[in-house]
This record gives sequence, C-alpha cells and structure tokens, in this order.
Amino acid sequence: MGLSDQYPIAVPRATTLLGHLATMHAMASQGELLCSQGLAYLTNQPAAKEALTRLLERAGGVDLPRDLVWRAEERQGDKGRPDLEAICGQTKWLKVEAKLGAPIGENQLASFAGDLPDAEGKFVVLLVPSKRRAEAARLAAQWSAEALAPDRWRLKAVDRPLALLTWEEVFEHLRAAGCWPSGGDLDQLVDLYQALNNLYVAPFAPEDDVDSARDGDRIRVVDGATRDISAMIGHAVMPMAVETLTDSAGGVVVRSFVRRYVVKVFAERMVSLAVGVRPPFDGYSTRLWARFRHNEPHFKQIHARLIGPDTPFTAARRPMVSERHVWLPLDLPHHQPVEAVQRTLVAQVEEIWRVALG
Repeated sequence: MGLSDQYPIAVPRATTLLGHLATMHAMASQGELLCSQGLAYLTNQPAAKEALTRLLERAGGVDLPRDLVWRAEERQGDKGRPDLEAICGQTKWLKVEAKLGAPIGENQLASFAGDLPDAEGKFVVLLVPSKRRAEAARLAAQWSAEALAPDRWRLKAVDRPLALLTWEEVFEHLRAAGCWPSGGDLDQLVDLYQALNNLYVAPFAPEDDVDSARDGDRIRVVDGATRDISAMIGHAVMPMAVETLTDSAGGVVVRSFVRRYVVKVFAERMVSLAVGVRPPFDGYSTRLWARFRHNEPHFKQIHARLIGPDTPFTAARRPMVSERHVWLPLDLPHHQPVEAVQRTLVAQVEEIWRVALG
C-alpha cells in the first residue's frame, strides 16, 4: 500500500518566502532562470562547488577541474544562452540546459554543444525534474545520438556527449555537502524549485500510469479540465475536495479521492459527476476516475446505461460499482502537452455525460 492509499493526496505547499513568491505569475514565468541562477549562486560555497563537480564528473564520465567558475545566461556567438556554463580560465568545459516545464529540443542542446571547444572532456548537461526523466530519455533516444551509458549519449551532429541529470539528484548531492543550516540558501532554492515545478505538468509516459508520485500533476489536469467543463456548461466551478473512501471489494480499504464535481441539469434536476484522482481498483491501471453517487437523481437510469449490456465502453474502460456508486476509469494520453491532456479528459467526461443521460 502506497502513501497515497493511506493519506489524502495533496499538492505540496511552499514553506519559505521564496517558495511562496514562486507561485506568483511574475516569478513563475521566469522559473527556469530563477532556479539556474540560484544554483550558480550556491556554487559560491566551496563545498557546494566540489559536490556539484563530483556529480557532474559521474554524469559525464569525465574528469573536471576543481576550480570551475559558474556563469548563468552567458551569450554565445550564435546568440544562444545556456542556463549555466562552467569555465576554467578562458576554457569552457560544460553547459547546462535547465528545464522545468519548457519543451526539450535537440537543436538547442546541439547549439550549446557546438560552442564548446573541440577537446576531450567537454559535454552538455540536460537538467530536468525527476518526473521528466523518462520523457527526456525517450527524446534523446529519438535524436541522432549514440547511447554511451544510462542517461548519457553522444550527439552525433556535433560529436559531444550529452548527460541527463535531475534537479532532485543535484539537491541530494548538495545536501550531502552539509554546509547549510536549516532554512538556509539550499532550503530556499529547493522550496523555490518545488513551488515552480508544481506549476508545470510534464507529459505522462506509460510508466506514470500507476505512479502515485504524479498525483499532484493529475490533480492539476483535473483542475484545468473541470474548470473548462464548468465554463462550457455555464455552471459555477465547484471546490476541489478530498474524500475518504471505503471500498468493500476485496476487504475494507480506506483510500482518498481528490475530486471536483461538475454538474448538469437533466429533466429539471441537477446531476453531479465527481472527477478526480484516487488509487486504482484491482484490475485497473489508472489513477484517474469519474463517479456517480448512488443517491444522484436518475441514478437507476444512469446505472442501467453505464453498467448494462448495451454500454458502449470497451473492456479496458469498463465501469464498475463499488459501495453502490458507479465508477468510470479515465485515461491520460501519453507524450502529450498538458493542454492536449486536458482536452482529452474533457472529451471523456462529455462522453460519460452523453451515455449516462442520453
């Protein structure tokens, strides 16, 4: 049983001033720059510089000078601006492209790699949130790149290595340097990153379908989609809430359901459909569900249309009954931007309404 099976799922909240400010639009729009500038600032601490250098050596499979100097947003000859670069004397050793939610492009990385000297040991780092690791690795495998090791490739067009790291790995190694008090610069940067990262929804991969670590992103998709549905119907947006559920099938298991109701008027009565995130039922691989409660108006009709022999839903999307309520699994498309994911969810909910109410 995972943590989200035992406790209500919740979106992390900022705990520091920087984390709180990160939720403001003016800061969020510059999220990647703020985080990379913060990382450059931390390298003023010798222990942090040493820890980061060791991590990068392992990622790139090379030896690096111990007196690297870090610079943010330095302009290249082709006018490109890597988020970070490390130099020793006048020699550029590596460049870092830091991402939160922005698209990942091969041409941008090749531009940064091409600006490095033609010498052994120079490489480019792609720094992404852990939830985008699978996406980044999939993209690298599609590019004109040769796999060198797990999370390391050679960009053939510019003959330079590309290494993949996550922000979480960087923070773990900096934390291990042990040179910050609680609430100090590192904690501030981590909280800033977490607050900014929570604003972005990276594309979902197949391996994410049952991963509870992505529930915060699923909740954001539900929030956006149900707001769109409410606007289309012309109904006020209902609050997002957490329910504690007891599923009787297979024994009593207490679970949480983070949901929002969307409402339609049918035969002069209001019918509510809950859309939200919960641990999957046995035999299902999705954590996204819609539910009609057994005490909804017209529930007998809804039950017959959804569960009956003439239901149009396929076996993979078959509705089920638990605690007398009708539950319907929802799918999130893979490798799609969040806007497309939300549109797909809206379409699925509209299909449920059409079948349930006719």
